[in-house]
Amino acid sequence: MRKIVEQMMIAIRNKENSWHQGNTSVHVDMDNDILVCLHGKQIASISDDHIEISCGGIDATNIISSRLKPIVKEFTNYSIHRKGKFFVVTNGKKKYKLTKGDTMYLTRKDLK
Repeated sequence: MRKIVEQMMIAIRNKENSWHQGNTSVHVDMDNDILVCLHGKQIASISDDHIEISCGGIDATNIISSRLKPIVKEFTNYSIHRKGKFFVVTNGKKKYKLTKGDTMYLTRKDLK
């Protein structure tokens, strides 16, 4: 895992507001949800009961993948991988396609 991704995950776990490194930032909003942005576009939101993921309005890239994979792994029972211009999100039973215009809501694993 790249150092910036490790630092991002620490900022998420600690709910650090206004953390940023290079093209990645973490913020805590007024509802205490954690927002993860890449190049200023939100790619993830982590709340007490679910996470919300997106491609930030662009096609899937390796950089977006490197930011979303550890978030999805740590907070849900899903996995995510890049397949060309989109992501495939799976829970071992079903596969879902996440494209540049989509937002996906995943239940937090600690609630199951």
